[in-house]
Amino acid sequence: MSARQIISSMQALPLFRIITPNHRAITTPTNKMSTANEIPTKPRRKKKSVVPVHKSSKNEEGINSESSHKIYSGQFNSKKRIKQRSNEVNELSGDKRDRHYSNDRDDWNLDLIESADKNTHKIRKRSLIEANERLYAENQQLNEKLNENEEFFNKKIGKFKEKLGVIEKFNEDLVNENNIIKIQYKDLLVNFEECKSQLENTKHCKSCEELKNALERCSAENDLLKASNKQLVEDIDMLKNVVYRLNVQMERYQDKLRRYNVKTKSLTINQISESVPNNLELITNETITTLSESHMDHPHVPISWGKVNAHTLGPLLDAYQETISEKEEIIQNYEMELSNFTGKLQEIMNENEILHKRLTEDDECSAKLIVEVDKVKSELKATKEQNDLLIKKCALKQDKLEEVLQCYEQKGEY
Repeated sequence: MSARQIISSMQALPLFRIITPNHRAITTPTNKMSTANEIPTKPRRKKKSVVPVHKSSKNEEGINSESSHKIYSGQFNSKKRIKQRSNEVNELSGDKRDRHYSNDRDDWNLDLIESADKNTHKIRKRSLIEANERLYAENQQLNEKLNENEEFFNKKIGKFKEKLGVIEKFNEDLVNENNIIKIQYKDLLVNFEECKSQLENTKHCKSCEELKNALERCSAENDLLKASNKQLVEDIDMLKNVVYRLNVQMERYQDKLRRYNVKTKSLTINQISESVPNNLELITNETITTLSESHMDHPHVPISWGKVNAHTLGPLLDAYQETISEKEEIIQNYEMELSNFTGKLQEIMNENEILHKRLTEDDECSAKLIVEVDKVKSELKATKEQNDLLIKKCALKQDKLEEVLQCYEQKGEY
């Protein structure tokens, strides 16, 4: 309930008028308020109390018994009483004119009328005083209630004013915050438009398209490199496994050489190339060594498998043994072929010498022999190149074997 509604409700309260015994009207504080919105109020209903009947004198009853009636204070009305008295007086005057009473009778009637008027005036005065006192007490009670209500409403108005002030401050703060938010919203809209324009520009930018294409190419190359890297890692793992297996096989060969007390001579690449003459005369008794001089003066260490489960590695070792036996057979076959090749080569060289003698002796056959000699020379050249390649391969294998043996010697020393 707002303060304005409270003030309007207070203005709509009825105005009271206090009547004192001296018949003076005392206005309450509400009389000072504006009476523009006064609402007519219904007068308070009087209580009907039992009052003894006011009877007229015996003489009055004898004269006019019909006009006499009971009068109660609760039914008292001054206008009705005056009309009633005037009617009585008129009746008396009519009776006087009609009956022609005597003068004594008239005087007596006048005295009776005066005494009746005095009695009625006293009764009226007494009832008015009682009513005035009752109204005065009621008016005081109402005045007290009005003062209490006025204090209560004043307190409420003060509280409502405080609340209204707080609400106004809160409203001002909200208005200020709203203004700040509007300003920030405008700034954000401007920034949004700028960002939108920049995005549109970047969409149509050629350099961005070139960078995008370059990025796609780089990503494709990266995928390829990753795949190749993965493959290389797998190859490295496989090579490590192969190297390990080769080392194991080398140790086994060393054990075999040590077991059979094989004595070999070491030859370098230069010595091998020098040992082969220009006329391809090979020494069949010469052997190519597989061990260097550093491996001749100390015993070799046997293979140390450590804690190896024979049940799991048995099939693998059997397979290695089979492959090794096959390789040994192949080596023996190559040695036999090499010995046969050297024998054939010796025979060819002897034939070559004989033919050379014939050429020198017979000039007619010289042209044919020259062609055949050229063919033989080309064949010899090819065979020599093949022999050189084989010698180089053997030398490289020997170097590798020396490196492996050095590694195992270092292991044995430690």
